[in-house]
Amino acid sequence: MIVFYGNITGVHGLRGEVELYFSNMFSFASFPTLVKNMTVLLSDSHIEYKVLAIKTKPRAIVLSLDGINSIEEAQKLRGTPLYIETDDLPSLGDEEFYAAELIGFKIIDDMGDVYGEVVNCYVAPANDVFDIKLLNGTILSLPFIDHYFGAVSRENKTIEVRDKTIVSTL
Repeated sequence: MIVFYGNITGVHGLRGEVELYFSNMFSFASFPTLVKNMTVLLSDSHIEYKVLAIKTKPRAIVLSLDGINSIEEAQKLRGTPLYIETDDLPSLGDEEFYAAELIGFKIIDDMGDVYGEVVNCYVAPANDVFDIKLLNGTILSLPFIDHYFGAVSRENKTIEVRDKTIVSTL
């Protein structure tokens, strides 16, 4: 399975390095670490590139990608979404998830009724927080804690909400 990692926001230097900028430190900290020789996928066509080198800056990651060797080639990638394969990440237990992995999961109740979808996630000092786009288009931010959420199913890409009034009254 692939998960969205970030958008290429710019170039770095003259040798074709690309930069991914994160608007806040909590989002930056919530993503798994990229490693040298990892394969990343660009855009919806999922063109594969191997990561040759990684540099970190405050709130940004700079990548050198195999086959991108000039500033002109890197400029063409500006705005392109970057994805990673979950198979390339360290394994987690059945009850553990990478926050970015849960983007796109449907929020359901115990009867299977859909209330919305996770559209963003970030790490706050106390816990992970989900931005949920409800069916009426409203974005609701909730901490990912047992008080609000129950079972998570990777297979069905769903997260069960415990208190339906939170998501149904908006």
